[in-house]
Amino acid sequence: MLGSGTVVRALRSKSSIATAVAFVALSTVFTALAFGATGSLTFVELDKDGVSGVSGIGGAIDVAISPDGGNAYVVGTNSGAVATFTRNPSTGALTFLEQDVDGVSGVDGISGARGVEVSPDGANVYVTGHTDSAVATFTRNPTTGALTFLEQDKDGVSGVDGLAGAWGVDVSPDGKSVYVAGDADNAVATFSRDPGTGALTFVEQDKDGVSGVDGLAVATGVVVSPGAGGNVYVASCVDSAVVTFDRDATTGALTFVEQDKQGVDGVTGMGCARGLAISGDGANVYVAAESGDAVATFNRNATTGSLAFAGSQFDGVSGADGLDGARDVAVSPDCGSVYVASTVDDRVAGFSRDASSGALTYIEAAGAAGSQGTNGADAVTVAPDSAFVYSTGESDNAVSTFSREGAGGECGSTTTPPPGGGGSPAARTISLKGSKKKVKKGKKVKLTGDLAAPTDPGCESGQTVTLLRKRGKGSFATLRAVTTDGSGGFSTTDKVKKSSQYRAQVVATSACGSADSKAVKVKAKKKKKK
Repeated sequence: MLGSGTVVRALRSKSSIATAVAFVALSTVFTALAFGATGSLTFVELDKDGVSGVSGIGGAIDVAISPDGGNAYVVGTNSGAVATFTRNPSTGALTFLEQDVDGVSGVDGISGARGVEVSPDGANVYVTGHTDSAVATFTRNPTTGALTFLEQDKDGVSGVDGLAGAWGVDVSPDGKSVYVAGDADNAVATFSRDPGTGALTFVEQDKDGVSGVDGLAVATGVVVSPGAGGNVYVASCVDSAVVTFDRDATTGALTFVEQDKQGVDGVTGMGCARGLAISGDGANVYVAAESGDAVATFNRNATTGSLAFAGSQFDGVSGADGLDGARDVAVSPDCGSVYVASTVDDRVAGFSRDASSGALTYIEAAGAAGSQGTNGADAVTVAPDSAFVYSTGESDNAVSTFSREGAGGECGSTTTPPPGGGGSPAARTISLKGSKKKVKKGKKVKLTGDLAAPTDPGCESGQTVTLLRKRGKGSFATLRAVTTDGSGGFSTTDKVKKSSQYRAQVVATSACGSADSKAVKVKAKKKKKK
């Protein structure tokens, strides 16, 4: 696609009025094509530090959405805080709820806050403190999303190591482990997670140049693959590399596999690798490269976890724009799009993703510094329903909300064998039950369920389940998305205003089949008059 920047440069180089008109016409055509394309973004709103009561996002540097879609969490590195927002599932709009600040009300470990992640069960939020060289654990209220500080794990305290310059953080899909990249330690630290409280226990560190580990100099990004056990991938800025580790499904401990490095074996577009994302089908790993002004695509072998370089998209090449200073990358849960936040271009670059190959095609660059909150765009994430995209602007002290065109659909193809292996997608079943068949009007019913995949336990844990609700004679509509725990279980609550029916479903991926539960009926009883 011919980007608007290409059009402007062409106009400057031509003196002919006819040529100029032709280029303007082309620009109009391509703009029309981009508008409304699947994956394209439309600005909704920005929430800015110090405006309308919003606080805690000075130097907004990362954002995470809870698995149930009810909250957004934004960390402000200048504020040394994590801000909690409630999220409107229909509009995507955010409403400020509270802030938790380092050194206030017992909160500790988040000075120079860098990364934030929510556990798959939605019970905890983890925040890294770059200045504190620590990771803080918060307990999350499942109803309001409000946070309560639980503890901090700090580099050099009680045997903890690898957290100096704590930056990126990720939680394994089974909820058993938490991984933190420490840029000053050139390391990744592994913690086991208590499934009841969310508290962390240090397991080990893997450090650049120690025991054969290589490629972790100034490690900032970390991501865990879907499925049982699986792999952990870490991005290095100085080594311009992505490092692959095997993950022990029981302990969470890591074993070095390989590094894929700029300039080696044809790898390009990896200069100062920063952000990492893995597609929900586990087929591809994407790397945002800050000095490379690029996003690199790797094909992933599902058996070994090893990566094979597939190509890179560069800023200003083949019409791509918005990649100058690429800092973070995210894949939509429906696997149809990839988004890159770029701190120099102050934009979010959007790409469509080929379901079979993982290859990217440029769509557009969204956002505008100041007016849309993307000045110094550092982070990008996509809501569980794939309908909205969120980006932080460090220089704007803001978080921006964008609606996404064409959200929904399947992640991957149901007919494509799992990468690195053969066979059909693993069959899955899903059950759902309500705590009561009759509930007083205005009261809540608890909905619990289980996702089972007898031939592949990896298709059970950390999976996105969509809860649907039907009222009266209407059709089923999405209520919210939840994430299964390590054994495939999930739960949520809903306020019953009218008699309703509920269903749970998961979409198919290349490795895992789809499943749909039977409808559960809950009747709303009128309150007795006193």
